[in-house]
Amino acid sequence: MNYSWLTYKCWDGSPMEPLDKLHHVLFPYGPPVGDEVNLCMVPRYITVPWLEKMLPTSSGVFVVEDLIDSIACLFITMVLLSISWYVVYYVWNKVDHRFAAVTPAHKKWYVIANLSKSFLLGIQALSIRYWLSVYTSYIEGRYKVRLELKRCIVLYVITDVVALFMVPKLPRSTVTHHVTTLLMAMVVWSVDNTIPSTQGANGIVKMIIIYGQCSTVAYLVNAYLAWRVVYPKAGWVKITCHLALLSYLLSCFMNWSFHLFWLYGCVVNMDISILTILYIIGLAFTINDDIKLISWLIKQKSPMATN
Repeated sequence: MNYSWLTYKCWDGSPMEPLDKLHHVLFPYGPPVGDEVNLCMVPRYITVPWLEKMLPTSSGVFVVEDLIDSIACLFITMVLLSISWYVVYYVWNKVDHRFAAVTPAHKKWYVIANLSKSFLLGIQALSIRYWLSVYTSYIEGRYKVRLELKRCIVLYVITDVVALFMVPKLPRSTVTHHVTTLLMAMVVWSVDNTIPSTQGANGIVKMIIIYGQCSTVAYLVNAYLAWRVVYPKAGWVKITCHLALLSYLLSCFMNWSFHLFWLYGCVVNMDISILTILYIIGLAFTINDDIKLISWLIKQKSPMATN
């Protein structure tokens, strides 16, 4: 087995950051070199007749290879993350009486799920390589989206997917949110985003990606949602709340600014379709949820706030 990925360098010759290493270990990018195996590419060479009949062939819009690659990455990461959740649950429950005392017991999985999402969003938001990849894809690449960014979306949605199976008694609204996130991710994975355009369906897909990318900035919100359950009276949890609010405001400002700029372009170019209107309506509901969460975080900052 070739372990050259241990010393693998990025496209500009610089050493890999933690995000790059995690990304490459889980699903290395590029064709196999020697006897090095890219696990995500394996399904491409497996013939499944019934699946081939279900999926349309690649075209100017649909890219079956990217969809299969991303789903393979999702499955690999889902298995690894599920195992890690069980390990964290067992160890934390043994060494920390405050976590062990959390009631009802199913809330412990809620805590682990939020910390998991905070970690996976955080390693993206704090990676210069991640934002450089965003820049080269959207600016230098004239809004082309490379396969690496599609795989980063796997890291964005994986906690939601695992939570559907492992977190008991999820509210119906949360289940709807997680399923919608996964379906939107599958749309992004299957669309050919290398087309240099921000108009039409292709533009909507890219705005979905931008929304997810900017949302990684607010990774502290999930950390706060978890820590407040286990350590409700800790002073550093209150500090986390303040930082979470600031990061969420920044995330919303970035998202809303990008979308206003995109919407302005749609109006100027007379590119208003039914899909555009439906996306804007869906976006309005999302913004409404953003405003509610901002209001809730502001209330949590109050000295009189209770958990």
